[in-house]
Amino acid sequence: MTEIVVTMVEGEVDPARVPDLLEAFPAKSVDELPEFILGTMLVRKSDSNDWRVVTLWRSMGDLEEYVKSVETPGAKAAFQAAGVEPSVTVWSADRVLLNT
Repeated sequence: MTEIVVTMVEGEVDPARVPDLLEAFPAKSVDELPEFILGTMLVRKSDSNDWRVVTLWRSMGDLEEYVKSVETPGAKAAFQAAGVEPSVTVWSADRVLLNT
């Protein structure tokens, strides 16, 4: 069984700083994603300033290696560029269905 994990990096972004968040988002296309990231998305809670980067990782080992290899992980750095120190949570995915 594949050990897919999901990270959620989130914070409240001042509307004036949203362009900074969008510009700093780590990837501009799927071609820019490393092979160990299955997918990522930047989402905003409706009628709110709450933003979240949700990323699916191939495995916990891949996530751990990535975090060790960079000074600041990309999603966290994007929030910091918008003046926010985000919270980070890691989830295990028990069932993943992808329609690609």
